[in-house]
Amino acid sequence: MPDGPDRSHDTDPLADTQSSDAGAAPSASTTKRRAVHVGDVLGRYELVEEIGEGGMATVYRAKDKELRRDVALKVLFPHLARREDVVRRFHREARAAAGLEHPNILRVYDVGGATVTDSASGAIDPPYIVMELIRGRSLLGELEQRGPMLAEVVACLGALLADALAVAHQAGIIHRDVKPANVMIAAGGRVLLADFGVARLETEDSLVTKTGALLGTPAYMSPEQASGDTATAKSDLYSLGATLYQLATGVLPYSGSPAKVMAQIAQGQLVSAVRRRSAVGPDLSRVIDRLMATEPTARPERAADVADE
Repeated sequence: MPDGPDRSHDTDPLADTQSSDAGAAPSASTTKRRAVHVGDVLGRYELVEEIGEGGMATVYRAKDKELRRDVALKVLFPHLARREDVVRRFHREARAAAGLEHPNILRVYDVGGATVTDSASGAIDPPYIVMELIRGRSLLGELEQRGPMLAEVVACLGALLADALAVAHQAGIIHRDVKPANVMIAAGGRVLLADFGVARLETEDSLVTKTGALLGTPAYMSPEQASGDTATAKSDLYSLGATLYQLATGVLPYSGSPAKVMAQIAQGQLVSAVRRRSAVGPDLSRVIDRLMATEPTARPERAADVADE
């Protein structure tokens, strides 16, 4: 699968460690956080260009002035940076993600945003995460350009992603937002699951408005997440199944308004992938059906089991 333009982090996605914990920093709710622009320097990182925007942050290509390499810098939106609880979780989750070592997981290098940078105004850098910069495109972009993928390709992608999730789950980390937009294809076809560490924040802080209205598509959410229950490792498996379903068929598992989609998810009204597109084949379709079982107990026990199938 060929590389696209350098828009590696401009997807809906979000995804550690140098700064101190946000609890030790000045209160995010009372301290002014300076606005940032291309050309600014955050810590040792110089912002070179804006390359995307997600549900809760702006992403820049930046230059690490110490190590002399390009990185991706995800900077939390100002309205979220003012919330001390969000900043604290933002750093904590990113630090946990930085400990994940797997060839198919996007690397998190550093976090920052708790150092006073302007003594005159007392303003501090906004919270940010430093990540591996990928020159490529997301699986969603690949799907939109080329259409449904061969069953063999989808099965291979599923095994790689399941293996990556197995490593994360073993470390006690739940992704919470597995979807094609959060899977990157780098140069040479390397597949990377992105946005560990910030997916929880996006689903908790951006998915629901103050009035309780659902934002974005819930099509990849497990029934338990759609019901407001805590996400588990098996929730990630459901989302993996929904991802493979879309890659194999070219369509989302469910369609309609957010409320309609959530109702369909809760009721388990899934049309098997092979019925949507015969080229999917019965074997892959059965795996997807198991991953997307309404009851978590009916899904595979572990991500490692999926990787071995």
